[in-house]
Amino acid sequence: MKRTALAVITLILGCVLCACHFHKEYVQEEGEQEKAMPMVATAEEIPPGEMSGGRVSLFFPKNSQGRWTADARMLKEALEEKEYEVFSHFAKDNPEQEEQILHALQTEEPEGLLVVPIDAKGLAQTLAKVKEQGTIVLAYEKLPMNTQWVDAYVTCDYYETGKLLGNYLKEELNLDSLQQTDQKKTLEIFPGSRKDVNQQVAYLGLTEVLQPYLEEGVLVVRSGNMSFEEAALDEDMEKAARRRCKSLLQKEYEKKPLEIVCTFSDEAASGVQRALKDDGYQVSASNEKETPKKLWPFFVNIGYGRENAGRIRTGRQQAFYKRDGESLAKEGARVLDLYICGKNNEEDAVLLYDNGEKIVPAYVCPMLFSEKTTDKEK
Repeated sequence: MKRTALAVITLILGCVLCACHFHKEYVQEEGEQEKAMPMVATAEEIPPGEMSGGRVSLFFPKNSQGRWTADARMLKEALEEKEYEVFSHFAKDNPEQEEQILHALQTEEPEGLLVVPIDAKGLAQTLAKVKEQGTIVLAYEKLPMNTQWVDAYVTCDYYETGKLLGNYLKEELNLDSLQQTDQKKTLEIFPGSRKDVNQQVAYLGLTEVLQPYLEEGVLVVRSGNMSFEEAALDEDMEKAARRRCKSLLQKEYEKKPLEIVCTFSDEAASGVQRALKDDGYQVSASNEKETPKKLWPFFVNIGYGRENAGRIRTGRQQAFYKRDGESLAKEGARVLDLYICGKNNEEDAVLLYDNGEKIVPAYVCPMLFSEKTTDKEK
């Protein structure tokens, strides 16, 4: 069986595991630092599950933007089409979520449990009790770490999204042409929370594409933050991004402005945009015949909120990728049904994630794309 070598990018290890007709991707934790290892993935069409007519319990964080409320509604509709009775729960913190899960086991007696963990490292003992009752556990959009009690994981394809974002920058900024003419552009990446495995995988995909241009000096990261761990932010991402960007602009970009920015969350994007505005960056000069002293950088984001479209309309952002909530919900319902009905097969999964205790089969959905020129989703 042929093995394919992939480049090692900073702290992220690249290696290969071939399994019959497909390659797989791994994300693993080592101490406090999860490490992602990319694989090219293909998957055969998966047969649908059977109608169960059982009970399922869904667990989400509370949030002000209504993101999880919308997901809960779409998942409920998709599962009800498969004749499940659905119970939805929302929690403000990890202890409340753990209490809700344990209570649901006694009162709802679900055959399947879908959970977006508030604390990725805080559910191990609770999920062990869930599995004692033979309940299927499906992680959704956020993977519980350091626990063997997860059957499967449904999320967006962040690795492919990172690669697509890198290729978008490559094409839109003519990086190959810059390489030939020995020109350089400055770049900074704000990938979001260092605890978010998905953002680590997106960072891996992005830097895999941009690595040749970083090595050749076509793209210059003046901060020196080349690894995910160095570039990642604290939990309060908007404040952390604003603070870090403000510091970089003052220390590294006084003589030559920052030209390209990549962010991996709406919070990080908002923080960086505030810092740029505070430092005097402008989309256009007050006099149309003049060029701003600090021209607004080429700005791309992986996000969810409506503010992305607003920034595109005003020229403060060129493009963004966002999750397709409807497709993700349908996939979540489909996979949960497969596992409850016992129709799952390890080779059905497109990717694999190592959460530190178990290799978890992952089912992924592509993200939607919007850019400045068309402002249309692709």
